[in-house]
Amino acid sequence: MSELVIVNGASNISKRVVQMLTKSKGYNKVRLLDFRPYRQSVYAFQREMLAQGVTVDKRLTNNAQSLGLALEGATDVVYFTHEYTNLVSCKNNFLIGTAKLTAQQKIKNVIAVCPVEHDLAYSEDDKNWVQKRQEAEQEALSANKNLTILNTDLVFSEGPSHLLHFAAQSVAKGSIPVSFLGHAAFKPIHSDDLAKAIAHVQKNGAMHGQHAIRGTEEHTIAQLV
Repeated sequence: MSELVIVNGASNISKRVVQMLTKSKGYNKVRLLDFRPYRQSVYAFQREMLAQGVTVDKRLTNNAQSLGLALEGATDVVYFTHEYTNLVSCKNNFLIGTAKLTAQQKIKNVIAVCPVEHDLAYSEDDKNWVQKRQEAEQEALSANKNLTILNTDLVFSEGPSHLLHFAAQSVAKGSIPVSFLGHAAFKPIHSDDLAKAIAHVQKNGAMHGQHAIRGTEEHTIAQLV
C-alpha cells in the first residue's frame, strides 16, 4: 500500500494539497499527524477522501514522543506549518523536532512547506518573527540533510478563502497596521501549483535545501481584501 505521511495535516492548505498529491502520485493511504486531528472538518475530510478510495489514518501528535512514534515506518513525509493565521508558539520547535526525528529514523524523502506568515507583522523584540522563523529553518536543515524546505507565498484555492476572510475580519477590528496593509506585497500561489511543486521534489530527491515558491502576480494585502 502506497502511503503519504502528512505532519500538521489538518490545515486548510495541507488538505487541498493532499487531495492533489493522492491523485497525481497514486497514494491510497494518508497518515495524518496533527495536534488537533479530532475536529469536525477533519472527519469531513476523512469521509471525502474515503469516497475517492483513499484511507486517512488520523493520529494525535502533540509532543516529540507521539510524533516520533507516529512517524515510524514512513517513507514519504510532508510537513506543513500550522495555519499561518493562528498564533501557535510551538511552530518553530515543531519544525525542528520533525527534522530531527525524520533524520533519526533515516527517512529520505522529507519536505517541509512553510508559508509566509503575516499574523505577527509588528514586533519590538530583539529578533522579530521573520528572523526567528529563518533561524528555525536553518536549524532544521542542519539537523536533517535530507530535508527540503519550500517557502511559499500566500496560498489560495477555489471556494471560500479562509485567508481572505481572516484578513477582512482583521481589517474590521483594526488589528492589521495600516503600514502593513499599504506596503507589504505578496505573490500568492494556488494550492494545486504547490502540490505540483511537492510532487516534483518527491520525484527529484536530490533537491534538498531551501526553495522559494511564488506566484507570478504581486498584490498587497489591501488589494487582496
